[in-house]
Amino acid sequence: MTTNADYDAVLQHWCVVPYRSPFDDADVIVARIAGDRKGRFADGRWMMTSVLLSSREDIRPGSIVQTLNSRYLLGERLETTADAPRPLR
Repeated sequence: MTTNADYDAVLQHWCVVPYRSPFDDADVIVARIAGDRKGRFADGRWMMTSVLLSSREDIRPGSIVQTLNSRYLLGERLETTADAPRPLR
């Protein structure tokens, strides 16, 4: 049974994004955050996680993923790009 003590926040409408750097290739998650126990983000704000430490096989709705700095409960996956955040111009 998962309790809210097992994770720092819930990620909704999330998608995995490849993160490429000169040093390493990794993945991050872009999502709307809710219930951030560390007080970093307001509910409903779009955010990007730090690099994922969890394997791709573990990334699915209802699972808890580990990043460099936090653990997140994954809620509903982003269904369409119409729901995705838009870049600033």
